[in-house]
Amino acid sequence: MADGATRRSTAELLALPCERPLVRSFTARLMYSAVRLLAGERPPGPLLGEMLRSGSTSFLLAAAGENELEVAFNERFGQALCRRGELWVASGVAHTGAFARYPDEYERRVLAFLDSRLLG
Repeated sequence: MADGATRRSTAELLALPCERPLVRSFTARLMYSAVRLLAGERPPGPLLGEMLRSGSTSFLLAAAGENELEVAFNERFGQALCRRGELWVASGVAHTGAFARYPDEYERRVLAFLDSRLLG
């Protein structure tokens, strides 16, 4: 289950054409640069790369319908994962708000996903 997944680095952020202009990604670029400068650490590798390298692992992707960037990333993840990814865009919620707003549907979707992937 990936609820609210987006990006973990500048390179991953810039994979979305809409985020390439500096005016759209300045804050994120500054944040990643500051972490690297102050902590001396690189951000983790791209999340999509990790998902693709996970072998046969399947992912239920939940995206907040009120967060365009979150929806865009999860659509990208779902397309890249093909049959290993299932996307649910929860309408009317902000980041990770699906469980609080739709607890019954959240439970139903997670259990159905696990049933289909584990029990086949």
